[in-house]
Amino acid sequence: MFGNEYPKKGVRALTLKKPIEQLVMREVDRLMTKTGQCRCDQCSSDAAALALKKLPNRYSSTQRGEVLLNVELQSTQLQLDIDRAVEEACATVVENPRHDLQRESEQS
Repeated sequence: MFGNEYPKKGVRALTLKKPIEQLVMREVDRLMTKTGQCRCDQCSSDAAALALKKLPNRYSSTQRGEVLLNVELQSTQLQLDIDRAVEEACATVVENPRHDLQRESEQS
């Protein structure tokens, strides 16, 4: 659907900013390091994806929107929501790691 038609000639390409993803990845890395949890790409990605599913989507396509998002992302409530989502996600990944399944399928 979006093959070669975007960006259209003469139209500036849209760049979406997703700062909540950066915060979640940073928190996942911090918590996994602190708890000694596996930090392989698979476990880190799984934890981040699970956490992001529980959080509100926030995107911006302008500098003004990015500034407003950054202000919102500094709220105490959102920080608590991110912390809780990451803790739950990391616990789920510890209980159900997929990295061994990935390695086994690569070796087969």
